[in-house]
Amino acid sequence: MSTWQSTLNKTILNTELREEVKQDYFWDMFTGISQQSKAGKWIPSGSPIERFMGFKVTGRNNTVLPMIRNVFGYGRVGKAPLVSHEKELSYLYFKLWIHLLRFGVLPPNQVDAEIMAWADMANAVKKQLVNWWAGYLNHDVTRAYLEGYSKHITDAVVDEGLGITKQYPKNFWVYDDGGKDFSNSPTYTYNQTTYKAAIIDKLKAAPTAADVFNVDTLEALPPLISYSNITPWTVDGEKVYVLIINSRQMKTLRQDSEWQNAVARAANRGKTNPIFKYAVAYWGKFIIYVDDVVARIAYACDDTSEVLNFFDYDAGVLQADSVGMYAKVQSPDPTEDQNYACALLLGQSSMAEGLFSDLKYAEEKLDYSMITGIGSSRYYAYARMDYFDEELTTVGTAQQNPQMAVIATVVS
Repeated sequence: MSTWQSTLNKTILNTELREEVKQDYFWDMFTGISQQSKAGKWIPSGSPIERFMGFKVTGRNNTVLPMIRNVFGYGRVGKAPLVSHEKELSYLYFKLWIHLLRFGVLPPNQVDAEIMAWADMANAVKKQLVNWWAGYLNHDVTRAYLEGYSKHITDAVVDEGLGITKQYPKNFWVYDDGGKDFSNSPTYTYNQTTYKAAIIDKLKAAPTAADVFNVDTLEALPPLISYSNITPWTVDGEKVYVLIINSRQMKTLRQDSEWQNAVARAANRGKTNPIFKYAVAYWGKFIIYVDDVVARIAYACDDTSEVLNFFDYDAGVLQADSVGMYAKVQSPDPTEDQNYACALLLGQSSMAEGLFSDLKYAEEKLDYSMITGIGSSRYYAYARMDYFDEELTTVGTAQQNPQMAVIATVVS
């Protein structure tokens, strides 16, 4: 095989790998590409997930993204002078990191002649890599929504990541079905320790009998969304919020008589946009999806230790890689009241994806191009778009209007 043919085959195979992963990647339909202006500022697409490409410069794996702070005020009335009363434009900042992640497959024993043809071997393991990447990326975005960053840049082992501290969302709402309302409002001041403790306290205080996600839950959301300044996403001229719920939450919603009547009376069921096509329902300004990998049964906390880690299971012990590519959802224990179904509510520009190098094949070679293993790599990361007054996101300043919320309901 000539060098030109080998290069061409790799380009084609890389494209096929990306496209097949994309088909199983839940978050792709919510992703838009941010453009960089001539002045070096980023112009967001307005989608829930913003993809930033090509920002890497030599020696750095991060960029600081500025956002103009909203201007508030009431102006000057009549002849009162405006001079010295103008509002100064200022910026908030958000630091986005990227880091390399690699998956590899060691094929079974091959005839010596076969391990010279890497393209054939890549095709043989492609389906396994597609399943692996699609599963990992789906829960990686969820992890970033719930804990601030992708797993591979928050790993405790320094060699595997950048070691950035987890950051929990400011908008963490616990639904109280007894009071037909949410038991907390987004008024906390952010930092890693005290805010984590505040979320745990709210979860512990939640009513254990609130195993419900119903029309009352949906009707209680709009005032809280407005108070939190979450901006809707515009799709085909309609302003909508993405609401992703767990199948256990969908079960109780489906059994609600008000829901049944409303769905039965719904006139418009078939929109051409795939955003609406894959949704289970369209209610008010909510597009509702059901996904058990994305909207999780969360291990929240227990009575003996202050634990809040959505991707640790079995009393806080992280699942081994061999357990499952989806970082499996925990089965609720009916005797334990600390298992929560966590829905996600998304507005525009709520998540950032830094993508320096998209998914592609790699190979491990012996002498004379004998292939011993097929790998794949992606140079990227996800991070919740929480803007701060300071460039560093580890200081104890308040988050500025995060564009998402976690909605916790008790699973009895």
